[in-house]
Amino acid sequence: MKLKLISKTLISLSLTGSLLAFSSYANAAGFQLYEQDSAGLGDYHAGGAAEADSASTAWYNPAGLIRLKRQEITTGVAAVHTNLPYNGTVEVNTVNPGNPATVHAQGGNWGYIPNFYYARPINDNWAVGFGAVVPFGLETDYSSDTYIRYAATKTSVEVIDIGPSVAYQLNRVISLGLGLDAQHMEGIFNQYAGVGTTLDTKSKNSGSDWAYGYHAGILLQFTPTTRVGLAYHSQVVHHLTGKSKFIGPLANGLAGGTQVSDDLKGNVALPPYAQLSFYHDFNAQWSILASAMYTMWSVFRDLRLENVAAINAVTFSPDNNAVITVAEDYRNTWNFALGAHYKPIQNLTIKAGVGYDESPARSAYRNVQLPDQNRFAVAAGLHYQFLPDLGADIGYMHLFIRKANINLTQAVSNEEVTTIGSTQGSANLYGLQVTWDF
Repeated sequence: MKLKLISKTLISLSLTGSLLAFSSYANAAGFQLYEQDSAGLGDYHAGGAAEADSASTAWYNPAGLIRLKRQEITTGVAAVHTNLPYNGTVEVNTVNPGNPATVHAQGGNWGYIPNFYYARPINDNWAVGFGAVVPFGLETDYSSDTYIRYAATKTSVEVIDIGPSVAYQLNRVISLGLGLDAQHMEGIFNQYAGVGTTLDTKSKNSGSDWAYGYHAGILLQFTPTTRVGLAYHSQVVHHLTGKSKFIGPLANGLAGGTQVSDDLKGNVALPPYAQLSFYHDFNAQWSILASAMYTMWSVFRDLRLENVAAINAVTFSPDNNAVITVAEDYRNTWNFALGAHYKPIQNLTIKAGVGYDESPARSAYRNVQLPDQNRFAVAAGLHYQFLPDLGADIGYMHLFIRKANINLTQAVSNEEVTTIGSTQGSANLYGLQVTWDF
């Protein structure tokens, strides 16, 4: 009976870890991404809802589409390299009770965030646009060679958002915009469970879903050189469906092999957020940009995974109906960005930015799967206009992430996994974007 409870417990703990490991230290708190416009890397997305200088405004503030006077296509990619070391101990009372294993593990990785936009003015009062972006996602990838595999290995989540947008100029000062969001989420949640050191069994879980939302904005053009933008992105709730596999000696009631559930289900609530931005040209050479973003992470209360391949704790038989509920209790957060642009010559713009990003994670829930902490950002970039109709941007951003201390015991029934240690990660982001007017 004890082995039955151990098996089911460790599977539950494994999936708890997997669900929590939504993102690495990529670039934003929680698992939110800011690089929906690779050109924005150069100033840390400062002024995102007010700058409105390319078709990417279809995402940041669709009201800004009214400022574009020609058809435009802009596309780019941001490459992200994360450094996520964990230094500490891991103790699993069914594997190494009373003898914590010292662990030095690296959870960083490379990731790529693409974007594509098209915009077209209809007349002096109407404009339309289309965007394809990645607003949430990225990956953690801890090695399976250390005891950290019982707390986290590889987990990835990617959300692709596509949809049209429209802008209307109400008068000389006010423009309004609205965009529709069709989101596709894919998630992979992999983890190890074990009894002793000889019964390691891998839990592989994957699911996907389409869900829908909207974003809207207003742009106030007070003078030819000064404007303010306010944009809002709605909450989107994903109901993932997919497959759960339990592979190894604990599967199929200790018969081993592969146990499969074809009806995996999981719920993920992506938070709504609002951004207020300011843009001002001092003269033909200097501009200043600023933004404040408020993300309502409090909608992310817990994670629920149903129909997981596991072991029944009573009959000691395969069980494909395990239910895991993980409390998160995220808090709402602020992000602040300040940037400047300088044009030393007609075709060249030099960009710089700094920022601060709050973490939604509460210290009581911090773990090795998502050791999130507050971060500071510095950014620099260049825009060069090669031809009247063709320009390109390059950008670089570095994140300084505060040390995250971890002292947590994750328990299900009578089984426990204890991690005591810390992480202090960082990230480098590199962006390239091309813009073509026609």
